[in-house]
Amino acid sequence: MHDEHAWHAVGDGPPLLVLHAFGTDGHVAHHAFEPALPDGLARRRIYLDLPGCGDAQPTAEATSEAVLASVLAFADERLGAGPIDLAGHSYGGYLAAAIARRHPERIGALLLVCPGVRIRPADRDVPHDGLPTPPEAQRLLDGLHGRHEAYLTALRDHGYRLADEDGEGARPFGGPTTILAGRRDGIAGYADQFRALARYRDATYAAVAGAGHWLPFEQPAAFRALVGDWARRALQSVAGTGR
Repeated sequence: MHDEHAWHAVGDGPPLLVLHAFGTDGHVAHHAFEPALPDGLARRRIYLDLPGCGDAQPTAEATSEAVLASVLAFADERLGAGPIDLAGHSYGGYLAAAIARRHPERIGALLLVCPGVRIRPADRDVPHDGLPTPPEAQRLLDGLHGRHEAYLTALRDHGYRLADEDGEGARPFGGPTTILAGRRDGIAGYADQFRALARYRDATYAAVAGAGHWLPFEQPAAFRALVGDWARRALQSVAGTGR
């Protein structure tokens, strides 16, 4: 059955909303992020299916603006008025960065994994020695169901770019932020992510050797260490603010 919003949650505590890569779903994000989160993390991790993926219906318009509006509506309806922590992989990172840029008061801490920065492929600065999709990630991709292919094609071909993706005029996001890139990511690259550091006042950046666009599966030990550091900083920030 397809719902306007579809998700699954793990754990208890303040919300951590996780946004998946383009054309995948919340279960793929679960397999990527969940093993890297610290044991006993006091967060309710919400793995949302983006529109047209998994069990979520497409938006009326096939644009990233409409997708972003759907994510924000879900947060309003299901996660309450307080700040949430936000994580995203690839296209999910592109959307997460937009939320932090447009609505910084709604985000406590931000984790961007191989995020899209310049969403149109022709605009991206990517290495020429990108790694192929690793077997574990490929198995997850092969098992995907429920994708609305015509919608996703229209979104990618005609409505992909957010007009403010360059962040011009936006105040830097001040919460704990970690930006992780694969040194051999032939899809999103690592150089655009480094240039985007100025948008984040409290950011760690790492380009991980031996990793491509599927960093969580290619270098799981490094990913776990870096995510663990981000989670520690996020928790310290909460303790300091009383959130």
